[in-house]
Amino acid sequence: METPTLPTDLPTTLPVLPLRRGFLLPSSAKPFLVGRKQSLAALDAAKDGWLLIALQRDATSSPGPSDLLSTAVLGKVVEQRSSPHGRGVQAVIHGVARAEVTGFVKSGGYFEASFEALDDAWPDSPEAQGMYQVLRDEVEKTAEALDEPKMTVLLRLPPRQLPDAVAASLPHAEQFARELLFTKDPIARAERVVVELREGRVIFEGTQRNEAMGKTELSRKVDDGELVRFEARLATKELGEARIGVRL
Repeated sequence: METPTLPTDLPTTLPVLPLRRGFLLPSSAKPFLVGRKQSLAALDAAKDGWLLIALQRDATSSPGPSDLLSTAVLGKVVEQRSSPHGRGVQAVIHGVARAEVTGFVKSGGYFEASFEALDDAWPDSPEAQGMYQVLRDEVEKTAEALDEPKMTVLLRLPPRQLPDAVAASLPHAEQFARELLFTKDPIARAERVVVELREGRVIFEGTQRNEAMGKTELSRKVDDGELVRFEARLATKELGEARIGVRL
């Protein structure tokens, strides 16, 4: 599913949909069962489907502004229908961009918030090119190890979208995805996703061999962020040499 484009005439305030469970990252779409009155009111008020999805600090049933984390996701409702059980609404929401919430206004049983969309542009630098290549390599390795060829479809995405889309596709990675939401530097996001892919692959392969892998052994086998950055620099060097070869 293609990520919607932020309209130039987006309102300066948007309804806030609080999430007490789960997550939503930019460049990914997820289904949600919306049942709380406050959340249903926000959904109904979403002009052209646009709203802010904000994570709750805890699972309180009636969250106020102080219960919500300040980094949210600008999202668009792309599908909506009544729940088959007659309770609430099933909505598919596509995350588009990170946003920093700057203020709240109470409006008709729900909250609206002013916000500032965060710049997610992928840097045009050798470091960024190297990290992008390392991430692509890890996605391919993980897709092969887990026998998930559909994962490689994500490689069609542009560099700025790839880290979030990969993180959103990982199974049992809710806590990691929530933490990634607050990683605002795109290269740092890519690095964290590379490490997460490698850890997941080691655990999967260990499980397949029915070997108990303790935390100490795991830490020795999984490359840390420093090694990831080193490999990105190597990839950058190789890319540079390739470009020189083409020119010659």
